[in-house]
Amino acid sequence: MKPGRRAVLIGIVVVILGYVAYERRFELSAMVWHWKNGDFARVGNYEVPVPNRWLVRVEPSGLSFLTDTRSQRGTGSFSGINVITIDTLTTATRDLNSWKTYKEQWLKNNGLNIPEERSLSFEDEAISCLGGHEFHEVMQLPDATDVVSVDCRSSGRLHLMFVGQQADLALFYSIIPKIRKQK
Repeated sequence: MKPGRRAVLIGIVVVILGYVAYERRFELSAMVWHWKNGDFARVGNYEVPVPNRWLVRVEPSGLSFLTDTRSQRGTGSFSGINVITIDTLTTATRDLNSWKTYKEQWLKNNGLNIPEERSLSFEDEAISCLGGHEFHEVMQLPDATDVVSVDCRSSGRLHLMFVGQQADLALFYSIIPKIRKQK
């Protein structure tokens, strides 16, 4: 093979590999994160399971974002997006039922018809989750019909929020019972 053709062929291969790496950069970042940190994100004194192919980003404030890199983007603004935010409150939630009542009333007052509600637990903490199709029903965003927003608080200091596809809400709920407190 002539040296000029070889250089062109190598250049084409490098461009193709660069494009593939760029296209899959978030998935590759998630793989590297899991390789370095395992399958749990540490937030305050909690360890939260991170599903495979989810990328973790921790802000200086301690707020953590878990972003699903497996979803395929569609034509809508929110299609294929799943994000979980996790942080710890400065003090424990004093009365989880009062928070739940307040949050449910706020959602209903702001136009959310049937709130999504779930009560779960992990170790010695109860957790309440409330939300629904807030982006579509309250904010009137037309292309967010399958997007749900669910806010969760524990009887301790943990706060989680899921914003994503209705179909992936079960995955979010399956994470909660696996949360651990650091000793």
